Amino acid sequence: MLSPKPNFTQFVGKRISERLSRVSMPVVVFFWCDWKENCRAMQQLIEGLVEKYNDEAVFYWVDVDEQGDICRELSVSSMPLVLILKDGKETVRFSCSSSREGIEHNLDELIGAVGEAKEEKAAAAPYYW
Repeated sequence: MLSPKPNFTQFVGKRISERLSRVSMPVVVFFWCDWKENCRAMQQLIEGLVEKYNDEAVFYWVDVDEQGDICRELSVSSMPLVLILKDGKETVRFSCSSSREGIEHNLDELIGAVGEAKEEKAAAAPYYW
């Protein structure tokens, strides 16, 4: 059985949205199966994104054949599918016809928003001498 490279974290268990709401960085969830050609093609695209955004986003993969509860919870009905979440809420959903540039654009916007929020919080923090 094929599986994504080790720098993906396999997500198993129930109540994914509750667990992901506690992650401060953007979260990319890749829904896939090993028997579908489009999933293997999308896997290569996602692996490139993992390498580029490894320090700025969290990446999970979900095998749809093994994790039906997670698929139902997040309304996943086709694959491959990529969800990008921030603060546990879905911001965008990509199918196999999506381009790397489109996914990167959305990640860049979310990562920029996270960085700006951190800068604003730091600027508002009181200084103690």
